[in-house]
Amino acid sequence: MSVPRQCESDPALAMRINVPSALIAALTDAASRRAGSSGDADGEQQLPLLIHLSTDQVYEGTKSFYKESDPLVPVNTYGKSKVAGEQAVREQWAGSHAILRSSIIVGPPPPVPLKKTLPLQWIDSALSSSLASGQPESFFDDEYRCPIYVHDYPRIVRALMDRHALGHRFALTLNAGGPDRLSRADMAAVVARIRGYLLPGASSTGPSAAAAGAAASGSGSAIVRTCVSREGDLITRAPAASMANRGVASPADISMDTQLIQHELLLALTPFEDAVRLTLSAPR
Repeated sequence: MSVPRQCESDPALAMRINVPSALIAALTDAASRRAGSSGDADGEQQLPLLIHLSTDQVYEGTKSFYKESDPLVPVNTYGKSKVAGEQAVREQWAGSHAILRSSIIVGPPPPVPLKKTLPLQWIDSALSSSLASGQPESFFDDEYRCPIYVHDYPRIVRALMDRHALGHRFALTLNAGGPDRLSRADMAAVVARIRGYLLPGASSTGPSAAAAGAAASGSGSAIVRTCVSREGDLITRAPAASMANRGVASPADISMDTQLIQHELLLALTPFEDAVRLTLSAPR
């Protein structure tokens, strides 16, 4: 159950879905029965690798670049249910496991259509409509995430499976976000530039500059970006995210330090700008 507002409206259901105790019990029982039928007394060796998807919303959101070892202080029911899910995996699963704390996942649509619009496609559609109507689109610029390219996930899973297949046993908790700390306005600025919505020579603050500026100030906020389009201002500052009534508390800055996952699995995560280029069509 991954929609925070839905989790907030039914906390009990969120806990039942997001805490995989029943699944862990079923998998453990199946492994035990398989071991018994094969005469293998080593039950742990029979347990498959368990990869559990958690969220960046387990963090409080009061600083930048959270590490896996930082305290977990979720501000909403969704985050609390995910913390409980992580705890269940650690306490109840006897075999190897990896807990992946994901951020916003971006990329092309899956083969099976989804009911909801994907993040990059929504931003692109909003900017295209703004360009056509001449009305600027607003994006929050005081909430920060580390969006991850969807095709990085198969690489992460494959690396974990390869390690397990070699006989390694491990219990890992990894920040599985992308390498860039971005606000919604940062994301929109990158999409606008790559899609050709900007005037020739117009500038926008990219992810590296925004992250560097915020880190230097230590305030966790960056200056407002206004992207100039062929029709005037295309992106404007939205009211503070903390003031918006979305029916659920939302952490301000849950950007994550992703050095550990890259070091452990020997892979480089896809920069946001590359993810946008790979996802969206050529500039108009």
